[in-house]
Amino acid sequence: MSHAWINNGQRMSHTWPIRVRGQEKGEAATATLQITDLNGPGREHFSLTYEVVWRGFGREDLRSFGLLSSDTYLRSGATPFNASHVVPLAMKLHLCNAHTGEPMGAVANARYHAGLSTDFEGRRYPANAAALARHLRITVDEAKMLIMEANAHDNPDDAEAFLQKYIDSLLPRWASEASDLRDALDMALGVFM
Repeated sequence: MSHAWINNGQRMSHTWPIRVRGQEKGEAATATLQITDLNGPGREHFSLTYEVVWRGFGREDLRSFGLLSSDTYLRSGATPFNASHVVPLAMKLHLCNAHTGEPMGAVANARYHAGLSTDFEGRRYPANAAALARHLRITVDEAKMLIMEANAHDNPDDAEAFLQKYIDSLLPRWASEASDLRDALDMALGVFM
């Protein structure tokens, strides 16, 4: 399927009303799903964010904003696509390449979450299996195994090469997930605007 909404590196977006956790009377919440050109054609990334604005007395105050996640999202208002399918998939692919599905900084962030990065004094940051699982879109058990295997390498270059090989094995699945989101958006919106 052709994906007309990825248009020569231009930024495309769609905004709709939502309800978020903690939203109070007088506050309006919106979600924005966009394709943002980060460094030229082929480098576009998905982004799913929200903002809550209070309006009154002739002014607006931004109350909260950020990544729209399952912790904040309650339900969608009027939107042309089936939010029950699109929103969870877009949450998974936030800051992932819109063509390949690869997470931004895949290897560098995997190295950090696997406990292979060090601070300026040479101390290693602690491993975080849950964060690694979210970043690579794998299970926590897979992340724990990956951490154990990556940290078994004595040489940091070998550990990074191991992570790169593991990430390369995920590329086909990531590309399929990105294609699924592009297809869902094309079916729902025709041309993503």
